This record gives sequence, C-alpha cells and structure tokens, in this order.
Amino acid sequence: MNTNSNDKIVPRTDVHLKVLPVKIAGPGGEATVNAIMDDGSTVSLIDMKLALKLGIHGRNVPLCIQWTNGDLAYEDDSEVVCFTIRGVHNGAKLYHMNGVRTTANSNLPSFTFNSEDVRRNYRHLSDVPFSPVEDKCPLVLIGRRREKRYGVLFTCLTVRAVHLEMAQDLSTPSMLNALRRFIGRRGSPENIYSDNGTNFKGAQLELREAFDQMNGQKIREAATIKGINWHFIPPASPHMGGCWERLVRSVKVALEASLHERAPREEVLQTLLVEAEALVNSRPLTFVSVDPDDPESLTPNHFLLGKNNLVSSPDVWWKG
Repeated sequence: MNTNSNDKIVPRTDVHLKVLPVKIAGPGGEATVNAIMDDGSTVSLIDMKLALKLGIHGRNVPLCIQWTNGDLAYEDDSEVVCFTIRGVHNGAKLYHMNGVRTTANSNLPSFTFNSEDVRRNYRHLSDVPFSPVEDKCPLVLIGRRREKRYGVLFTCLTVRAVHLEMAQDLSTPSMLNALRRFIGRRGSPENIYSDNGTNFKGAQLELREAFDQMNGQKIREAATIKGINWHFIPPASPHMGGCWERLVRSVKVALEASLHERAPREEVLQTLLVEAEALVNSRPLTFVSVDPDDPESLTPNHFLLGKNNLVSSPDVWWKG
C-alpha cells in the first residue's frame, strides 16, 4: 500500500494480496466477509463491529500493535475472542480460531481485484472462477503465529535414567509446572543440580517460600511433600554439568532422526519427546556381551520398568 501526504492509505492495484472470502460464524449468526492472510503477522484480528454483530465476545485485554513502519497503536477495549471460520464453497472445512483480537481500527488496506486482468496476465488461472472486487477492505486478518516450546531434561545421577518434559516458555511458573509433573510421575527428589539459569533460580526461591509456608500452616495437609535442596553449578562453567549435557545431545540426536519439520504440532512434539525418552532409557549401562547365553545388559529402563522395554527408533513424522 502507499500513503499520501495526509497519511491516508491509497489502495494499489498492482499488488496481489492473500485475500479470500470466508464465512465467520458466532452466537449471533454468520457473515461472509473478506479475510487477508499475513504470514508475517504475529496476531489475528477481527473488526470489532463485525464481532459485535455476530455476538462474538471475550475477555477484555488491552491491545498494542506495531505496524511495519514502526508506528504503535493502542486499544484499551480490545477483547480476546474465538469463532469458527470456513471457506464459502460447499463442503469447505470448518476451523476454530482462538486468541483472535478485536480491533476498532485494523488499518487493513483496501484492494481492487479485476478478474479479467488476472486471466489475461496469468493464463494458467483462466479456468478458475473469480469474482471482481472493487475497493473492498478485509474485516479479518489471519496471522501465522508460531510458538516456541522448550524441553526440560531430568536425569538421575545414580541410574542415569532421563525424564523429558515440555515447557511453554522459559519463565519460572513454566519451570515449576514441569517440575511438578516430574514429581507427580517419578516422585520427589531430595537434591536437584542444575545450571545457573534465571528461571531455575526463580523456581528455587518460590519453592523455598512455598516450603516455608507449608512448614507453618499446611504441614499436616502436605506431610508427604519433601523439601528439595537445589544446587547450582558455578556461573559460566557448563563443563560441570557434563553428566546432563551429554544426555541433551543424545535426545537431540533422537529428535533429529525423527522430526523433519521446523514447526510441528504440539501433540506431535510431545509424542516424539516421550519416544526419545524411551529410546535413551533403553541404552545399555553395562558391558554388552555377544554371547546369547549371557544375561542382558542393564539399562535405565530396568530400574524404571523392571525390564528393558527396548524400542526401535522413533517414527518419522513428516507433517504436523
């Protein structure tokens, strides 16, 4: 799009945007509008008037948008909403959009689409049914947001077993949730050794405060919970964590062999982490004899499951 001296958006006809007609459905009805797909946007937007018309409401969360030119836009009355969306043709698949923000001023560019020009300039599209569009403004923006996920590796320094958890982010609450899931399945450890990450330090402080409170008020209700001594290796000394750094490498090798996609679905990533955990825990800890009459080598799974539970390499997932 172009801007003139009055900072007004001037529509361009020489640029083809990813605009398509869609049907938006909410509690108050359904409407056919134009939506623009923006691969570079980290948020999805819907016009506030359209959301009100369709009865789409959500919790109020102030919105701050930074446009490509660096300008910031603030909206205090924006809401986080969800609705269903599908194409206009018969049999179109229905999708659920969550976390969409309402906006009173989306500032989306209007567009003009001349179907005859497209058929003339792009002959391979001559048989595609197009409808001409004259100076229309999309009411929905569909972003392509990707969220990072992080792996948390727990390893026993005695039997060298590993346990993998997936964290939503690097915050202290996310670390505490991963630790709580680990304790729920493997039991509470007496000592934890880790790097000097700020999320680990924050988790230590919160654990210490929570344990102090339990000693005062809820000692009877939480009598089964043990205190955890958290030990940090010195700063800038990753070699002192070599016992878990080597296992991080083993997990990475397992994931590299099975995951050939940069942005898998969260469910796929969780499945592959569990399979990588089982694979690493099936590695031998003692000498592997070539004599079939000799006892099998010990593995971490012998201590966890009572048997080796040997698994093949994780399945390859090409699509999420």
